[in-house]
Amino acid sequence: PSPPGGEAAATAAPASRASLLLRFSAPSWVEVRDAAGRRLLTGLMQPGGERRLEGEPPFSVVLGYAPGVELRYNGQPFDFSPYVRRDVARFQVGGP
Repeated sequence: PSPPGGEAAATAAPASRASLLLRFSAPSWVEVRDAAGRRLLTGLMQPGGERRLEGEPPFSVVLGYAPGVELRYNGQPFDFSPYVRRDVARFQVGGP
């Protein structure tokens, strides 16, 4: 027989996942963490580089040289300009 629906089916559902795409036009130090605090990316990224990340949102992001980074969340451009201070951006993306 097939398993009953309801709670069992709901708990078996996978956690929500989301994707980030970062493109670099200038050197920038980057750190990205997922909702659980796991580090998905850290280090100095070089111009012309691109990184695709997947994980559970919200993502905590630090961009050491924000003007040199383009970010897309689930394929859509994400405007982080309100979070930039002295070329550094600190923000969360994908949260409630």
